[in-house]
Amino acid sequence: MIAYQTNGRWFVRVEGGHRNRDTVPAETLEVPEKPQPVACWRDEHEDSCGHGTSWFTQFRAGDVTFCVESFVWHPAPGYSWLESWESFSDMEPPQMGEAWAWTGNGWEPIEHPMSAEGVSQ
Repeated sequence: MIAYQTNGRWFVRVEGGHRNRDTVPAETLEVPEKPQPVACWRDEHEDSCGHGTSWFTQFRAGDVTFCVESFVWHPAPGYSWLESWESFSDMEPPQMGEAWAWTGNGWEPIEHPMSAEGVSQ
């Protein structure tokens, strides 16, 4: 992500990238002031085809809040799927005490693995 100012206006540009043979286009967003990071987290996915990691950073620029996702896929031996891209995302940072599991149809909330009985969250 690149944040820059031109003629008194602030812009944020994500570089896009590649999903195998498909191109993820670069995007530019105009924001009212210089963006400041407010939250950072990551998500990992691993299966027999390889391992992928998404890094999320949420920014605030005046009254605008946006999230940038950077993703890299490392294929398992014998696979050639290449993926590396950066784009705007609608993800929200996880909250303390939240835990989610992928069901195949979507994300479902689950009991947090580190929650303690009798502790309010």
